[in-house]
Amino acid sequence: RRWVVGYPATIQRSQRRIVDRHRVLGRGGFELRVDLGDGRPRALPLFDLSTAGLSFVCRAGPEDFYEGAELDAVLTLPDGSPVALVLEVANTRPIGGGQGDQVIGCRLLDVASSLQARVARALAEYGREHA
Repeated sequence: RRWVVGYPATIQRSQRRIVDRHRVLGRGGFELRVDLGDGRPRALPLFDLSTAGLSFVCRAGPEDFYEGAELDAVLTLPDGSPVALVLEVANTRPIGGGQGDQVIGCRLLDVASSLQARVARALAEYGREHA
């Protein structure tokens, strides 16, 4: 007996990302400090977070963050443990409200699987607490 499998002529992508991002803005728990290039890390509001990337809110012009720029950052998890990260700017977009703030979307670079697991556990616990 033979099986014949037909493939679809088109493939639709229903999700932009492979992993879910969790909106954390204004909910507390995670803290982000980013070195914007002057050697002085600044605390910036974390907008969303996943095991593959994050975004934060910053008042900056488009020339301050360009696609591909690398930033050093420290993410503090809700249990207080710090995680050193290297971020790559993937996109910038204005945030509503007309105050000039931008959402800076970033990929996590060179992330060890143990680090991804720590972030995933923290997000799972955070999700249960803020559901």
